[in-house]
Amino acid sequence: MNDRDLLRRISRREVLSSCSIAAVMLGALGKPAAFGETSVRRLPEEEWAKRREMFLLDRHYVHLNAASLGACPRVVVDARHDAERLLESNPAVLGYGELVARAEKTRAEAAAFLGCAVDEIVLTRNTTDGMSLVASGCALHPEDRILTTDHEHAGGLLCWETIARQRHAIVDRVTLPLMPRDEDEILSRFAKALTPRTKIVSVSHVTYTNGLVLPIARLAELLRPRDCLLIVDGAQAAGVIPVNLSELGCHAYATSGHKWLLGPKGTGILSIRRDARERITPLPLASGYGVYTGATGVPDLPALIALGTTLQWRKDQGIDVTFARLAELRTLLETALQSLPKVKIVSPSLESGFGSPILSLCLATGNSAAITGRLRDRDRICVRHIGRPSIDLRVSAHVYNSPEDLVRLAAALKAETES
Repeated sequence: MNDRDLLRRISRREVLSSCSIAAVMLGALGKPAAFGETSVRRLPEEEWAKRREMFLLDRHYVHLNAASLGACPRVVVDARHDAERLLESNPAVLGYGELVARAEKTRAEAAAFLGCAVDEIVLTRNTTDGMSLVASGCALHPEDRILTTDHEHAGGLLCWETIARQRHAIVDRVTLPLMPRDEDEILSRFAKALTPRTKIVSVSHVTYTNGLVLPIARLAELLRPRDCLLIVDGAQAAGVIPVNLSELGCHAYATSGHKWLLGPKGTGILSIRRDARERITPLPLASGYGVYTGATGVPDLPALIALGTTLQWRKDQGIDVTFARLAELRTLLETALQSLPKVKIVSPSLESGFGSPILSLCLATGNSAAITGRLRDRDRICVRHIGRPSIDLRVSAHVYNSPEDLVRLAAALKAETES
């Protein structure tokens, strides 16, 4: 069956009209009311086609791995190049003056996007960099315990394992359900795993494995009576679901600019709550949270300036519109996969409140790593191989994807699993 035949089998009008699910998801996440209203503005496919032209992507490929690296729109690429050219025209003057001031404005854009104060924002290189800064700045003693989960990315886990070895602390792990019944099922597992020596709880806001959205605000409530820091890896959250740090209640939150935000590669954002500054004291922040300090040295100013352009561009495109579109694309793919008995969805549903636009799959046939390679090399479809028990592939579409991209993936998976 070719793409066109498969497309006919999918009631596209029905699927696209189901984007009200996006409003349900966003409302269930407890975010601003506008995201939970059915009046969220929808755009016609013609408008999304115009927006796809804002990117430099190779159109011979279907890019379905924004959760690893998203694509920058042209305006961001141009902003970085322009800043680079300007810097090289007078580096010793502009590199310590005007361009630092412009990069500082990115901190304000980041604070507005994440819902926190400007003086709580640090610009980093990526989520891993932010998580490592936090881990290195936390005081831990022998036999202290760090509680995390069995679904953490290496970038949010290795920092704690390294610190634990150095300081003779202990890392504990909560086993997360793939499809939770309710928030209490998750919270009860954390409650049982906490000990009097637990000093750090470090979790993902959205798991990289199957897009499970953890109830961070409820977890913060659980930890509030304890002498315990809540650190959140937000690499798969910022830019894909609404994030409001003033509501989440965590002590530190790290994310990347180059995934769902669609910003320059090698950029990130870290937020450390004011009342946690005395407890999270990494050496590179000894002189403050500014873009350039005596403790940090010279950063990649063009990239940080372009990150500010990214955040402004996201705002101009309509943040609520983008969130709704990402949920809409996931819904389309789910519909396209319903007729494939050997492809099982292992991500929570959007309606449950635990789901995100990330859609992970378990294949009942073949070598999933080899299938991922054939999708890339033969079909020119880029997805992420996860390769964990019950989780084989991860699909993460963004605004530069079309419904036809997802139909193309479904057709390729049909060919792989039914051959």
